[in-house]
Amino acid sequence: MGTTAFREAAGLDNELSRWLHCQESLLVEMALTHHGYAVRLAFNLTWASEGVLRPDLDTREQRLIIEMHGVQRLHMEGALSPAMLDHPEAINWGLSEVAQLRAETCLAGIQLQVLWENERSIVIDAQSASVTEPEDALPQS
Repeated sequence: MGTTAFREAAGLDNELSRWLHCQESLLVEMALTHHGYAVRLAFNLTWASEGVLRPDLDTREQRLIIEMHGVQRLHMEGALSPAMLDHPEAINWGLSEVAQLRAETCLAGIQLQVLWENERSIVIDAQSASVTEPEDALPQS
């Protein structure tokens, strides 16, 4: 399991492309680390290769970890519908299925955008980032 550090958005975005920008992956963890200096996001990858879902999706996770360091901004837009607010017990894994991840340059250094198909999003502005790949996964590109 390798970890790669990034100080530029282009490098991080290139790394995300190796993992198909986590399209249709599930956000399974988001945590403040190092006393709030960093934010860790974990994604359960869904693709074995482009257009081919992993055959073991129901039996094990394949976690890609992204950690943003020197966080200057953390913004989450929930975009929960009235039905979700009234019946949270009906919410399933689909709420955590992201459309894509992308990285762009910002004043702090790197902006990570976690985007869903609706208005739901997470935006993190930070000085740097690191990506830890799953132990047994090959990049999907």
